[in-house]
Amino acid sequence: MINVDFYILPDDQLSSLQNYACKLVEKNWQSGRRVLIQTDSSDESKAVDDLLWNIRADSFIPHGIATLEPTDKQQPVLISHQKINDSNFQSVINLSSRSSDLSLSHLTADKELKIEEILNQDEQRKQSGRRNYKIYRESGYILEHHTLESING
Repeated sequence: MINVDFYILPDDQLSSLQNYACKLVEKNWQSGRRVLIQTDSSDESKAVDDLLWNIRADSFIPHGIATLEPTDKQQPVLISHQKINDSNFQSVINLSSRSSDLSLSHLTADKELKIEEILNQDEQRKQSGRRNYKIYRESGYILEHHTLESING
């Protein structure tokens, strides 16, 4: 079963999207889920990597940027701007303009996947969110929306 949560932030800043993604990563990782963070570029992957190193002074979230090597499968949190050949994730945090790279074809009947789409007020991001929503709806995924008043919401 695939559940998709759309989080809609009140501003149009990429930094807000990335900071909120790090909060979701921490929550998912602490719940024991393996997490994939999808980005659109190597620069965005690096920015999220830097944020995860500094999310808290008193904690560490083990993570890495995808290298497309077998060692990627050892990462509890993997950041990738490329399509990867690893479907062993329980959570996908999507900061990219494309829909999740993981799909029903990768899942067994007993596996659950949570996709978290993070959107904001940027017009291009809203358009890609609408495209992704349509793809997910047509695929029969369970969809929920969360309009946030701040990234702390």
